[in-house]
Amino acid sequence: SPEYEKHLKSITKLKPGDEGYFDVSEITVPRVTIVKTREQARKVVQVLMNAPTEGVFHACDTEVMDIDLKEVGPVGNGYVTCVSIHSGPDFDYGLGDGPGTTLWIDNLDDAHGVLQEIKPWFENPDFKKVWHNYGFDRHVMWNEGIDCQGFGGDTMHMARLQDTSRQRSGEGLGYSLEALTGELLARRKRPMKEIFGVPRLRKDGTPGSIIDIPPVEVMQRDPRFRESWIEYSSYDAEGTW
Repeated sequence: SPEYEKHLKSITKLKPGDEGYFDVSEITVPRVTIVKTREQARKVVQVLMNAPTEGVFHACDTEVMDIDLKEVGPVGNGYVTCVSIHSGPDFDYGLGDGPGTTLWIDNLDDAHGVLQEIKPWFENPDFKKVWHNYGFDRHVMWNEGIDCQGFGGDTMHMARLQDTSRQRSGEGLGYSLEALTGELLARRKRPMKEIFGVPRLRKDGTPGSIIDIPPVEVMQRDPRFRESWIEYSSYDAEGTW
């Protein structure tokens, strides 16, 4: 609705001087190619559009704010704050970081709308994209006006086909990316609570047993969290690949 769109814009496009805004332009992360401007995005999309269509798979992942999945689904809810893409150890996104990095596309505040520059590639069926829980990512990308094409696989469902005994109701660890990366790659995806969790204070001011996680937008904006946030969200794509 127009009201919701206005609400989203007010919380996703902060400017210098707004409460919660930080200048994060100088923050870099090893092995991650960060895209924060439309100019950078146009260079990257040109590289992606000129990539081979055979034998190259691009693992993709989204992070979303302003959504409570305990209350609502992804259809028409939330805002994609960033997208990560990993295209393998030999792929170079063309921004000077060399091959093998993970592409991290910022879509918040100064970078608001940068994701739209990548839209032609996401909507091109010739380039194969692999996801973990594609149903969620496809819906939230649709919310941004991007009709993802070129489905190359969904690792959550592929894992079910490969081994049904992973079901958590049995003795397995389930089909989460955390479980699969730990079992198959020996490099477990660390959950948000483990990385960003902060004990909730009791009335007497001492840390309690309840662990709170800051909102997605705070983790992406605040310099205290941003580097770890980029590492966390980038590994979602790398682990999927």
